[in-house]
Amino acid sequence: MDAHVMDDRSYVLQALFDLLEEDGIPYCVVGDVRELPERIASDVDLVVPHDAFAQTPRALAWFCRTFDLRLVQMIRHEQSALYFILAWSGESGELRTLAIDVCSDYRRAGRRLLGAEELLAQRERARDESGASRGGRRSPAAGPASEEEGGDEPDDAQQRVVRARLRGEYVERLRGDVGSEQ
Repeated sequence: MDAHVMDDRSYVLQALFDLLEEDGIPYCVVGDVRELPERIASDVDLVVPHDAFAQTPRALAWFCRTFDLRLVQMIRHEQSALYFILAWSGESGELRTLAIDVCSDYRRAGRRLLGAEELLAQRERARDESGASRGGRRSPAAGPASEEEGGDEPDDAQQRVVRARLRGEYVERLRGDVGSEQ
């Protein structure tokens, strides 16, 4: 697919980014954003502030009603992570879907290891090869936004890097530093 041609999934994702921007909700996309929103390889991982996280189901339900989409599934797979599947009929009547994984704080075994605010503080506008702004935001700690930053297979490798950073930078929290939890 041409890098500048967007399909309906891309338009839905860009509309979601636009809504978050218009509503003043800070967010970032984690993972490989080099081709977003034109090419969506799998689910889209978003980080939002802790205080906005609780409103996510209502906001996505409103988004779906507004754009004639269906919120067909919502799974809370972590204490502070929700997985949504949005669905609609394509131009030929085929089923189209977009999976959005929204989280706030990164937690393991009930302990807060990394606050959403820490990721959001590092976010920057994603840019294409020419330096032009792309839809969405990203966290530099989560992976490259361009070939120059490195990485051909970002998904699994970058996820491992992020987890390794978390283990290294937040090992004290894992050992029971109660003062770091909220």
